[in-house]
Order: sequence, then C-alpha cells, then structure tokens
Amino acid sequence: MLYSFHLRALVIAIAPIWSICTTAQRPTPSFTASIQVPKSTLTSGSAIRVDIALENQTDELLSVEGLRNGPRGSGILIWNWNNKALEPFDKGREKPDSVRPGFATAIPPRQKVTEFVNLANWFDLTTPGRYTIQVRKKDKIGGGWVESNKLMITIVPKKE
Repeated sequence: MLYSFHLRALVIAIAPIWSICTTAQRPTPSFTASIQVPKSTLTSGSAIRVDIALENQTDELLSVEGLRNGPRGSGILIWNWNNKALEPFDKGREKPDSVRPGFATAIPPRQKVTEFVNLANWFDLTTPGRYTIQVRKKDKIGGGWVESNKLMITIVPKKE
C-alpha cells in the first residue's frame, strides 16, 4: 500500500515537469502559411493559379525565402491521385547558383502577404486526375517547418 502511494506521488510530481519539457520543445512559428485556388476544377493544359499567404506572427519585419523562387524555394509540394510526389520540370528547378540569398518575401509585423504562382510553369499537371497541393517552408527564426493547409484540385481533359 505504501509503495502504491509513493508511486502515485512520483507520477503526480513528474507529470507537471514532463508537460513543461515537452511544451518547451515545440517551437512557436514566426509565420503561418495558407493556400487557396480560385478554381478547384481546371482543364488540362490551363494555367493553375495558387495563392500563397504568409502571415507574420512576430512584432518585427520578417523575411521569408521568396515565394516565386521556383517550386523548391516556394515550398510547393504536389501529390497525384496515387499519393506520388510530382517532380518539377527541369526548367522549373532552381540551379544552385541561380537564387540569390537576399531574394525573399518581406512580411511586415503582424501582417499577411499573398503572392500567386502558376503551377503549370513548374509541374506537369496535364494528366487528368486529382492532385493535392501544400506549401511547406523552413522557419529559420522559430525553428522547424511551417505547413499550409492541403488543397485538392481536379484536372479534367481538354474538350476537343
């Protein structure tokens, strides 16, 4: 009985400490990301506009790697209906020396900045089907990764 009491007391004493330790390990993001599309059903071969919104969660000017730096720089990820990640066109891939380190999107304190990209310039989305899109960007200030919501678009065949 005494053993049971000591064990409960130990659990009660450790639980608050564990909570503090695990909470401290989760970084607070310096920005959030969200995406939206004007149209979720598009014709094969058409432009595919995605609006990417980054919102500064700090009281200071924030600089995030440019959203139009190409698919990797913008953090765009796309999966097809089989959950296979799409690779960007060769022309859409960043060359190691082509992106200047100073090229970034500036976000004023507690403000949101929205930019759009045309995914058809970077990815082959001409095959009809459903695709999932998400933005995932490195948070260099808060640590970790910031992930947007996931969107689904449907590509339908071009009418002849």
